[in-house]
Amino acid sequence: MTRRRQRTALGLGLVPQILWLSLMPTAYADQCPIPPPPGCRGSACDVGFYECQPGGPERPGGGGTGGGAPDPHPPIEVYVVACTGNTPDKTPDATCNAAAESCPVPEDTRYWVWARTWNGERYTPLALRAAPPSVCLGPEEFAARADPTTAVVALVRSGWESFGLPGARVQTQPGEETLVGALTRFRTNTPSSRALPPRPILGLDVTLSIKATRYAWDFGDGTTSEVPAGHGRPRAEHTYRAPGAMQVTLRTFYSATFTIEGSDTVYPLEGTADVPGEATPITAREARTQLEAD
Repeated sequence: MTRRRQRTALGLGLVPQILWLSLMPTAYADQCPIPPPPGCRGSACDVGFYECQPGGPERPGGGGTGGGAPDPHPPIEVYVVACTGNTPDKTPDATCNAAAESCPVPEDTRYWVWARTWNGERYTPLALRAAPPSVCLGPEEFAARADPTTAVVALVRSGWESFGLPGARVQTQPGEETLVGALTRFRTNTPSSRALPPRPILGLDVTLSIKATRYAWDFGDGTTSEVPAGHGRPRAEHTYRAPGAMQVTLRTFYSATFTIEGSDTVYPLEGTADVPGEATPITAREARTQLEAD
């Protein structure tokens, strides 16, 4: 390894050298072929989610902001050191002379930019960005942008419904069998609200707090009942009119918020998650009255 390459590696020592995920603002400078967006003056702007701010001495006048509402689904970018063979999943060489020597500033390192973008329904698979496919970042800029919190927020908001939310388990009374025409009672011991165990996302523990907003009973005989969530756990009563083996389920509709390790901020989540419950078998039998001699 040459001295130039060693300096580059040391400059990235504060953060992972191989992979960097971020949704932070993108710096537009003279070497970048992308023009600044509307609302920015001059040839260099830092484009954030809420405003445009000065990005370098090329911008005359200074001051002033532009832009509009934040993008609810900003792209998720992955930065990979621009060395032959490096990809987000394969990094045989964390740094190389080529990645360092191709940048106009001696202390910068070139990174390939991979991205996932929102297609209107979900994030697309990770792919190399078309323009520009690479950028040069210095050690301080790299370290300043390495906080993955913004990317974690975007990832949770784009798919929290698939985080393995708990389904309700139904209990029946009088038990696994009931009589046609008799009143059968159902309940669940599944809490209506709880904080789920933390799960790591991009190296940070995310805690999802869920709260039931409504329930939908399916008694297995074609009869359903939807009820709003109250202060306690849901209960229901049903009378079967025909014998047979039934599968009783309880669907739970959750709203949710989440927190990220190291922050007291509570992030709201849009929409609700429809979580099917575990099926509980019950058999309805027909009772007959029969006189017998002593």
